[in-house]
Amino acid sequence: MQKVENGQIEQYKGNIKLMKTLNVKNIIHIESSTVTKLERTYFFNLVYIRSAFFKNVTEVGKKCFLYNRTIFQLRLPNLKIIRSMAFMNSYIQQFNISKVELIESKAFLSSCIRQIENAIITTIPKQCFCICDQLYYAIFPNVTNVKGRAFLGCNKLLTPYDQNGMINKTTKIPRLPIKYNTQKLLDQLPPEAFEIKYVNSQNKLLFQMDQVLIFPNNIKSIDDAVFDGSDLYFSVLICTNARILRKRSFYGSPVQFAYLPNCKVLDQYSFCTSCLTNIIAPKIKQLHQCCLQQCNYIQDLSFTHCTYSYKSIRYNPVVTNLDFGDLKVDPSSYYYCNSLKFVKGVLGVFQPTIQNDFHVKAFLLGEIERIQSQNKNQAKFLKNMRKARENIAKK
Repeated sequence: MQKVENGQIEQYKGNIKLMKTLNVKNIIHIESSTVTKLERTYFFNLVYIRSAFFKNVTEVGKKCFLYNRTIFQLRLPNLKIIRSMAFMNSYIQQFNISKVELIESKAFLSSCIRQIENAIITTIPKQCFCICDQLYYAIFPNVTNVKGRAFLGCNKLLTPYDQNGMINKTTKIPRLPIKYNTQKLLDQLPPEAFEIKYVNSQNKLLFQMDQVLIFPNNIKSIDDAVFDGSDLYFSVLICTNARILRKRSFYGSPVQFAYLPNCKVLDQYSFCTSCLTNIIAPKIKQLHQCCLQQCNYIQDLSFTHCTYSYKSIRYNPVVTNLDFGDLKVDPSSYYYCNSLKFVKGVLGVFQPTIQNDFHVKAFLLGEIERIQSQNKNQAKFLKNMRKARENIAKK
């Protein structure tokens, strides 16, 4: 299967070895059931590749995804072997290795992996996860031999290791709900969370529920650098009433999805170098310097009511579509965005992308559930009111 747009192949399904004979520059998704081993040559020139699925691959070859900056979804359900430097310096964040039996040295060296889990392997080779500064959870309960510098430079790691393996083998990765029902999440917060007006480093823990960080209506701003380089592990940020995110508020944080329905200002460096993949902020008016700079996983950005943007979105290797509404944006705002194909009113036409949209789907499912529950409660209330009126009328 090939999907061709404007003379360029955007999706390819078939014999991966035949891709060398095709014009493959614009491929964004690949599927193949024939290949059993992935080599570096398959992906070296795929500058727009976003996702791949290889049902029968059992081995990822040496340096296969070395320096890959664009792939975010990789499914290899039968993978058994990961060779040396296979994901070195890659931007892949999450990857299922539950069936892997062998990992060689430097396999994930300096990669952006966030969490990883395997209950089969017994040895972690040298420098395997060295300098993985986004790694929070590495769950290997059966490992009994950790070789030199395996986790050196993993400053955010919440699952410490010694040379004999995990120190606490009962640690689990925090749960990520499949529905982000804002009302249910708010109901789980402690009472003190509803009495605070400003979030700071002293009270920020009150608002975390597993991998979700949620702020109720009483929170209207997030102070400077509160979650800057945070050692908290969260994937979802929900600010129901915050009007402004101040300087460096989520700088370098692990957040992947942000829902900011009433936010109007992203201050300087607010999400800079974060792991953001999706942001819903329909009322944004001001994007200050570097607020979304080096967000290396976000593809589409839409701020249709924006009235000010200055050097806000730069050095983002996979951003494809920018919509600033009627604002005339200076090109310096999106400098060094190599995958950029569309800027409303300035550049090209809108280009469909393969979204890393797990969080968006979870949010929409949660909103549907919340509205249904709200309508059900309202109907129940009205029914009780009718009964009360009927009883009064009978008397």
